[in-house]
Amino acid sequence: MNPEDAHVRARLYNNRGVAYNSLGQHIPAIGDCSMAHRLSPTMSQPLYNRHMAFDAIGANTDAIKVSLVSLLLVLEQLIELKRECNNGYTCLVCSSAFCCLYWAHMQFI
Repeated sequence: MNPEDAHVRARLYNNRGVAYNSLGQHIPAIGDCSMAHRLSPTMSQPLYNRHMAFDAIGANTDAIKVSLVSLLLVLEQLIELKRECNNGYTCLVCSSAFCCLYWAHMQFI
């Protein structure tokens, strides 16, 4: 399977999961968001949406587990962005040359 096809399919599953969540159908939402995460493990949206579904049905332990996995994913992405950084400004996060880590941090505020 072409990786781009997997990413497109992951987005479709994630979008359907969001729709299920908004309709109050949280169990199918969990399934679709899980499938989206399996198809594209670097996407953080399915993890967030799966967390919201678990939280909605009162499965707090599962919601926390999903949040931790999502946090690890975001940290890995930030580390990778930091490696790719070559800009020439001062970063407020690491006090080095302005880095993608700062940019990514600003995306989550």
